[in-house]
Amino acid sequence: MSFRKTDGYLYISTGDGGSGGDPQNNAQNINVFLGKILRIDVDGGTPYAIPPTNPFYDSTNTSIKKEIYAWGLRNPWRNSFDPVTDWFWCADVGQYEWEEINLIENGKNYGWRCYEGNHPYNTSGCNYPDYTYPIFEYSHGDGCSITGGYVYRGNKVPELYGKYIYGDYCSKKVWALEYDGINPPTNQLLVTAPNMITSFGVDENNEIYITSSNGIIYKFTPTVNCYNIDIKAGWNLVSVPLINNDMSSVNIFPNSSSQIFAYSDGYYVADSLINGIGYWVNYSDNQTIQICGTEISSSISVSSGWNLIGPFNHPVPVQNISSVPPNIIVSSFFEYNESYEIADTLNPGKGYWVKTSANGTIQFNQNAE
Repeated sequence: MSFRKTDGYLYISTGDGGSGGDPQNNAQNINVFLGKILRIDVDGGTPYAIPPTNPFYDSTNTSIKKEIYAWGLRNPWRNSFDPVTDWFWCADVGQYEWEEINLIENGKNYGWRCYEGNHPYNTSGCNYPDYTYPIFEYSHGDGCSITGGYVYRGNKVPELYGKYIYGDYCSKKVWALEYDGINPPTNQLLVTAPNMITSFGVDENNEIYITSSNGIIYKFTPTVNCYNIDIKAGWNLVSVPLINNDMSSVNIFPNSSSQIFAYSDGYYVADSLINGIGYWVNYSDNQTIQICGTEISSSISVSSGWNLIGPFNHPVPVQNISSVPPNIIVSSFFEYNESYEIADTLNPGKGYWVKTSANGTIQFNQNAE
């Protein structure tokens, strides 16, 4: 159950009642409460009132449950609201093959038992004209029972900000799903928990906690890592692979013999540095710069034409780099070692030139095969 701050209503998720495969087809039956998201106004009546914007509020059919807000769910576990976007996130446990993540909207039918995720399950009598499919699904090769979480809006782990944190009870994996409503979602494995994941929670500062099957509560905290960047005398093409508490150029690259230069349709002086961007810096002698901070894993925005970029905290082979939209990368990646060279791997702390044919994003998939 969750209260929505923007309307004050109580949202209640219910399972289909079992047994396997929803034999009574409860999730598609709007005359029962099972397999639904219900919405009620706890302040509007005794014991409650039906919000007038519920999809069946005006129905004259007395059999229809007017509390229904959305339907077609198997075992929603759990639901939450993003305090920034107000999106209603709901993880739905699958039957035998697929686990799914949905964005719940008023009056939508999410397909169960006709569909498990995006896949037909039992289509007998399934004539609804407009099913709503999950924004993301994963097979039982990665787990067997999804545990829904929260969009991270805390401050202690900035690289997770805006990502939906969720897990799987069986595999004990915890992921971060990034989704903007426009581009396909990207899913990042964060950690494998020591015990089975039963639920997630947040505190007043929007920091996320995990509850486990052994009664222990875990909290997300940043991991501080350090990375050494080898600097040569003269000009160096560099980047910042970690999030530091002080991203000023004088802190990251102290004692340089030049200002720090970035590129965007021309060079400019960069006083505050950004992860994912490449920079020129000059030093009078060889030295090693140590950068400490928290890891980041994200995509890099690029503009049509030449871009000066930098990878994050892991080496990335060039063949594992992709783009959104696809195929906008139209050049090799060039590094600088006293002269330009074609790079086959992008290394943390280094900067690289790349040309794209359109605006978009570049994604680093260091674990791709």
